[in-house]
Amino acid sequence: MKAKKCDLGSRLLAVMWLALAALILAACGGAETDPGTAGGDTGAAETDAAADPRTGDPQDSDAGDGPEQAAGPATTWQHQTIAPEGWFGSQAETRWGEAIAEATDGQLTLEMFYAAGLNVTDSQVFRALADGVLESADYFGPSTAGEVGIANAIELPFLIPYDMELRREIVEEIRPVLEQTFAERGVIMLAMVQLEPRNLYTSTPVNSLEDLSGLQIRTVGPQETQLTEDIGATPVAIDAAEVYTALQQGVVDGYWLTHSTTRDFNFYEVINHSWEVSQGGAAWYVGVNQAAFEALSPDVQATVTELALEMEDEMWTEVPQVVDETRAFLEDNGVTVNSDVPEDDLERMREASQPIWDEWLTANGEQGQQLFDTIQSRIDG
Repeated sequence: MKAKKCDLGSRLLAVMWLALAALILAACGGAETDPGTAGGDTGAAETDAAADPRTGDPQDSDAGDGPEQAAGPATTWQHQTIAPEGWFGSQAETRWGEAIAEATDGQLTLEMFYAAGLNVTDSQVFRALADGVLESADYFGPSTAGEVGIANAIELPFLIPYDMELRREIVEEIRPVLEQTFAERGVIMLAMVQLEPRNLYTSTPVNSLEDLSGLQIRTVGPQETQLTEDIGATPVAIDAAEVYTALQQGVVDGYWLTHSTTRDFNFYEVINHSWEVSQGGAAWYVGVNQAAFEALSPDVQATVTELALEMEDEMWTEVPQVVDETRAFLEDNGVTVNSDVPEDDLERMREASQPIWDEWLTANGEQGQQLFDTIQSRIDG
C-alpha cells in the first residue's frame, strides 16, 4: 500500500514537472515568429501603430495614396526701403511682402528694413541689387543715374505735366525697354510708378526765382542739379538720411522733394515753406536680384510678379490722394504752401530745362532718343 502511494506521488510529481516545462517552452516559443506569418504579423503591428499622434485615431493607410507633396524650402529675402515705414510706398511694399508670405504658404517671406535700414544708401541701392548684396529693394530713377541713364527719362524736369492718367500711359509704353535694360544688369524690375511732382521746400519764403539766389538746395541726380544751378541756387548733393540734420545745422537751406516725403521724413519740423512748382516726379521702382528671383520655384516667381503688379496698381491710385492729404497736413503743421508761381518764372524754368534734355539725349544715344520721342508724342497727344 505504501509502495503504491509512493508510485502515485512520483507520477503526479512528474506530470507537474512536464506541465511546468511545457509552460516554459510555450513562453520561449511565443517570442519566436513563424516565418510564414512574419510579414502579416509585422504589417498588422505597423497598421496598429500608425495612429494620428494628435487624436489617436487610425490614419488612412490606403496603399493607393502616396506621401503628401512636400512644400518647397522656405526662403527669406531682406527687403530695404529708402523711405521710412510710414511713407505710403513703404506701406505698399509691406503689404506686398505680407501677401507673398500668405500666398506662398511661407515659402517666401520678406524681412523689411525701412529707411535704408541695411545701411545701403539711395545712391548705392541699384548696384547692391545687381551684385546680390540685396535680394529686393525699392529705388528711384536718380539713384540709377550712374548705372542706367534711361531710368530717369520720365523725371526730366518740366517734361511731363502733372497728369496721372497721362503719366501712367507713358510708363506702360516705355516699360518693356526699362525691364530689358535692368535685366541685362542683373535686376528684375517688378513695379514702376511715377510719383508726386517735385516742389521746393525751404527755410525762408520763396515767391520767385530771385528769392533762390544764394540758397543751398539739396538735389538728387544730375538733371536736378543742373536745373537748380541754372535757376540761380547752389546745388548740394547729400543722401536722404542726412537731410534733416543738414537743415537743422544750416548746411542746406532747402531741397527738392514731395509733400509726402516731407511729412514722412519729418522735414516739416525744420522747414517752413513750400514753393509748389509741381515739376517732374520721381520714378519709383521695386526690383529684385535676378539670381535670387530665378532661385525661386516657377509658381513662387509667378506669385511674386502678380502681387507686385497689384501693388503698382494701388500706388497709381494713391498718388493723387496722397498729394492732397499731405499738402493739408503740411499746412496744418505750420508749413506755408505757395502754389502761386509767376508765369515768367515757369517759362524760365522750362527754358533752363531744355539744355538738360539735350544733354540727357546725348548721353543716352539712340535708346534715349526713342524713349524721349515716345514720351513727347504722348504729351503732344
